Amino acid sequence: LNEAYINLYSVNTELGKWLRTKNVIEKIGDIVFLHGGISPDLVRSGLTLDEINQTARENIGKRSDSIETETGKLVSSSKVGPYWYRGLVKEEVSQEEVTLILKYSHAEKIVVGHTLVDSISVFYENRIIAIDLDHTEYFKTNKIHALLIEEGNYFNINNGGVRFKIF
Repeated sequence: LNEAYINLYSVNTELGKWLRTKNVIEKIGDIVFLHGGISPDLVRSGLTLDEINQTARENIGKRSDSIETETGKLVSSSKVGPYWYRGLVKEEVSQEEVTLILKYSHAEKIVVGHTLVDSISVFYENRIIAIDLDHTEYFKTNKIHALLIEEGNYFNINNGGVRFKIF
């Protein structure tokens, strides 16, 4: 598009306008869904999920060096913010910290992307579910997989409709 990456998310683009209507963290029932993860730093901030979502919307399309508030810097952080945090999948936190993260978000499980895994994977006694697969490789071999949650059961479902129970 011959456009700077950051400009794709400006208030003047369709993508930027659309993203500002979405949440960075979505809670459905007792499951939290987000791209990266919830870090202990985010928990310590005391921000609610609604406050995180609002802060994210306010800072979409801003260069990190132009974000003025500490809250904005935390939520937009490439290391501990909800977009990019990888610690849950890389198992960089303790079981106790995962318990605190889940309590903080009033959830039983967290589903994350952003950190590539070979197959849909679970961590921390099935409380963290990682679903980001190397799509390029899977597309080449026509092996597409997704997470299916049905009646409290978690499945890896392929493009042929075959389900493999995860737990």
